[in-house]
Amino acid sequence: RHFRHRTILLVQCCGVPEASDMRLVYETVNVFTGSSFTGNPLPVILGCDGLSTETLTRICREFHYSETVFVLPPEDDQHTARLRIFSIFSDYGEIPFAGHPSIGAAYVLALRGALFGKLVGDELAFEVMGNVVKVKVMKESGRVVGATVVAPKSLTKEAEYSAEAAATALGLDVKDVSTKAHQPTDAQVGGQRFVLTELTSRDALKRIDKKRSRRHNGQFVFAYIHTMEGDSVDIRCRSTCEGHEDAGTGSANSSLVGLLAGMASGKGTLKKTIGQGEEMGRPSVLHAEADYDNGKVTEIRIGGHCVEMMRGEMLLDTHNLPRHPTYRDASPDAKRQKA
Repeated sequence: RHFRHRTILLVQCCGVPEASDMRLVYETVNVFTGSSFTGNPLPVILGCDGLSTETLTRICREFHYSETVFVLPPEDDQHTARLRIFSIFSDYGEIPFAGHPSIGAAYVLALRGALFGKLVGDELAFEVMGNVVKVKVMKESGRVVGATVVAPKSLTKEAEYSAEAAATALGLDVKDVSTKAHQPTDAQVGGQRFVLTELTSRDALKRIDKKRSRRHNGQFVFAYIHTMEGDSVDIRCRSTCEGHEDAGTGSANSSLVGLLAGMASGKGTLKKTIGQGEEMGRPSVLHAEADYDNGKVTEIRIGGHCVEMMRGEMLLDTHNLPRHPTYRDASPDAKRQKA
């Protein structure tokens, strides 16, 4: 299976969960772009609190986007909503944080203007698997154009690996990996972990063989370069694994800017414009920032523009849902019931 990009699905349940045919209204948006057919596509699903984790997983499989986000009522009324994010890259399981679903969901909700009987303002707070994820809506001339999300946690470095290990995972030669600034570093900011790996050249970045690329020690290897003068962005990167590639990876780039800011001296804010997805024909532009104070990173932000793409309806027969043979219910509710 070849996944070239992501999409967020906004699904509004129009009906009662007991009904044999629920009508789900969905919308897809492209994140980290201001143009159609570029950026990182994504679906958003609203009002599906009556559906089981298994059904949400099956909806994710049906749309077959890399991530699908479901928008539910918050447990704390002070927050905007609760998000459940499912990813094909985690065996259709639920993940605790992802940048582009958070940004895409905020964009869609800001365009709607109201949610759960309350107005949606310019600052949103999402509950995501125990994290509170804050998002600020981006506007230009009063028009909603995108959003910026704050990483729920500061950078955590899990491990460091050799240049040989990273090169092998990327299908490159060891000489293509640079260790002048840092070793390939397994890091995260409250979501999925990535092995952040600097390469020596743009040519090396282009030569990554995504069919040969694989995880190292269970984690995606995320490759990047600092660009030359005259480029439109500061950093270019790729996220590939076993034939798959992401067009714009918010959580990985949040970890990257946090890692770089942690190496800076003094106090300030590191700002980087990052390009991703060009090699797969889905160019994305991400705006990353990290506040630092003498080696300590205090806050990380990632943002970008968004565009609307599709709207439609999905008809769901809730009385005839076959159980997928490989389905694994990893939700907290299911774990408590099994216990």
